[in-house]
Amino acid sequence: MSGRATRRRTGLAMVGIVLLLVAMAVPLAVLWNILHCAWVEDKVPADAILVLGASVWPDERPSPILLSRIQAGVALYKQGYAPRIIVSGGLGQLPPSEAEAMRRVAVGMGVPPEDILMEDRSHSTLDNIRNSRDIMAAHGWRSVLLVSDPYHMFRACRIAADEGLEAHPVPVMDSPGWTILHLRAYYTIRETFAVIAYETLRVGRWLVDRLF
Repeated sequence: MSGRATRRRTGLAMVGIVLLLVAMAVPLAVLWNILHCAWVEDKVPADAILVLGASVWPDERPSPILLSRIQAGVALYKQGYAPRIIVSGGLGQLPPSEAEAMRRVAVGMGVPPEDILMEDRSHSTLDNIRNSRDIMAAHGWRSVLLVSDPYHMFRACRIAADEGLEAHPVPVMDSPGWTILHLRAYYTIRETFAVIAYETLRVGRWLVDRLF
């Protein structure tokens, strides 16, 4: 009896070790993908430039991260990579919406208002891309230059591909969220768990579609 109990304890210990190794390996693998994709830039002509939102500060000012993203999007527009910009982001804690804050900056930088499309209902990266995809689909557009912080590119491009878009990453390397090291560490760690959550839900949906 004691021998059987010992074998059982040993087996449970081995299972625990395997689970622990998996629990350690998954975040490390995700982190590697985030950091690898952070440096990948693919500037090509596209149907549109999609700039993903970030927070708005008091007095209706775009946060430094948001400002750096829309400035990068406008630079792509002025360089002729796409004839239009989609600004994507809903209303957060402070007005206006992230999309409206970006639109104001873009117009102030010389982009004609008719070349700016507003997506101002989203509150997550998934919302950003799905709502923007709907705007693009209504016009028959599919290819997009995806503008956001480097740590954000892996998940954003992953979602865009899942939603049927031809997405080309353009990470904003001079964003404060990347150049300030403690912010880079914070956002990268947060993004690691966001990727794990997205992939877990993605696998769950895949299983449900096939089992039920």
